Amino acid sequence: MAAGVEHAVAKNIARIQAEGTDRWADLLRTTLPEGLIRDAILASPAWPDIAAHMGRLHDQGVDVARILTDAHAAGLGVDQAIAPPPLLPYPPRPRRPLPARRRSPTPGPPRR
Repeated sequence: MAAGVEHAVAKNIARIQAEGTDRWADLLRTTLPEGLIRDAILASPAWPDIAAHMGRLHDQGVDVARILTDAHAAGLGVDQAIAPPPLLPYPPRPRRPLPARRRSPTPGPPRR
């Protein structure tokens, strides 16, 4: 699977370099931490189109870096909000005394 992702990323990189939109991949790499989400975006067949659209937004005066930074921060907030609480060790349970053993009757003569 990793080889497939690397191949898709390389293919996308070649296309965005040819189109002159590779700076958006660099921006994405500096804005989002390394990991599955960033790799999935860069490996997506839609990434070159997304990068081209980011360029058009930038040309219109939109701060694309700010959008990416804010989106990442919002995503982290969601992750933290839905994350389960950390596992805490159970407190030790008080030990109850064992019930007293019944004493067996004194052995008598063997039964026949």
